[in-house]
Amino acid sequence: MNILHVATTLDRGGAEKHIVDLAQAQLNDGHRVTIAFLRRKNDYWAEFMRSAGAEVIDLGLERYPDITPLVRLVKLIYSRRPDIVHAHLQPAELYLRFALMMPGIPHIPFVITKHNDEPFYPGPEASLLGRWVARRSSCVIAISEAVRQNTCIKDLGLAPGKVKTIHYGIDPAPYQKISEQETRQWRAQFGITPEQMLIGTAARLVPQKALHVLIAGFAAFLRKEAGGIDARLMLIGRGPLENDLKDQVREAGLENEVIFAGFREDIPLAMKSFDVFALTSNYEGFGQVLVEAMSAEVPVIASRVSSIPEIVVDGETGYVFEPGDVVALSERFAALRSPEIRKKLGTAGLLRIQKEFRPETVWQKLQPIYGL
Repeated sequence: MNILHVATTLDRGGAEKHIVDLAQAQLNDGHRVTIAFLRRKNDYWAEFMRSAGAEVIDLGLERYPDITPLVRLVKLIYSRRPDIVHAHLQPAELYLRFALMMPGIPHIPFVITKHNDEPFYPGPEASLLGRWVARRSSCVIAISEAVRQNTCIKDLGLAPGKVKTIHYGIDPAPYQKISEQETRQWRAQFGITPEQMLIGTAARLVPQKALHVLIAGFAAFLRKEAGGIDARLMLIGRGPLENDLKDQVREAGLENEVIFAGFREDIPLAMKSFDVFALTSNYEGFGQVLVEAMSAEVPVIASRVSSIPEIVVDGETGYVFEPGDVVALSERFAALRSPEIRKKLGTAGLLRIQKEFRPETVWQKLQPIYGL
C-alpha cells in the first residue's frame, strides 16, 4: 500500500513520535510511506525517517495563511498517487482536505488522527471549519477515549460510529537495553547518588503542564518527611515559564534539591535513571511521556485528567491524584519512598506497555480502517 501521512510538524512531541513509530511499523510491513509536514524547519525526525526508508517532504509553511504548502501538497498527491492519506494535527487536516478538493484529484480515503482534547479552532466560526473537515473524512482516530468523547463526539459533533479509539504505541526495547552502570553515570553528572530518590518529569514549561504544582508537591513532601528522605526533583524541558518556576524554587529554598536540566536528547536514559516519574498536567491528549516512563520500569504519578486514567492503573503501575491537589501529590511521593514498592509498580508498568501499547498493535488496529 502507498501511504501518505501529512503532519503539521516533525518536531519533538508526542504526536510526532507517534507518527514516526507508526510509519516505522508500516515500513517494516512492506508498505511505501511518505511523510509530508507543513512547518518549515520543524523537522527533528526528518533524517531519522529518511534513513528508515520513508520519503520525507517539507511543504514549506512560513506562516498562516499560506497557499504554498497547499500547492506543493496537491503536486505531491498528483505525483505519488497514494492509496490512503492520513492527517495528523489540525492545520495538516485543513490543508489536506483542501488539497483533496482540487480538480483532477481522485477520491482517496482520508483518515484523521485527533491527538489533543483541546480545540485548535477557537471561536464558533473556526469550530465550524473543524467540524467541516472532520465530517468529510473517511474515519477519525482518537488517541484516547477522552479525546474521542470530548473532542470528536462532543466538540465536533461526530457520530460515535465514525470515531475509533487507538492509543499510541511505544517500543520498550531501547529502555530495557540500558544498564545500571549507565544510569549511575547519568545521575552522577548531576551530583545525584544511587541512594537519593530522584523524581523526574519531562515536559514543556508551559501552563498546561502545571509544573508549579509539581514543585509545590515536592516541597510539601520534603517538609512532611522532615529530613527523613534525601530526594531530588528534575525538570527536563524548556519553555516560557522557566524563570517563574526557578523563582518558585528559590522562594521555597530548594535550589539544591530541584534541577532544571533543559532539553535532553537522551530521554530513554533519563527515564531509566529516574526513581519516580511525575506528570501534573491540567490536560493531555494522551501523555506519551507516561508510556515512556513505564517502558523504563519507572512507577508514575499523574493527575487524573483526560486520557491519563487509561494509561496509569492506580495502585498497580503508579498513582493518580486530582489535578492541582498539592497535598495528595506529596502523599503519592511518600507512598513511593520504598525501593521495593517502586520496583513492584515499575515491573507492572512495563508488562502493561508490552501488552497494550506496542507500535505493532497500533498498526494492526489501523489496518481494517486502511482497508487491509
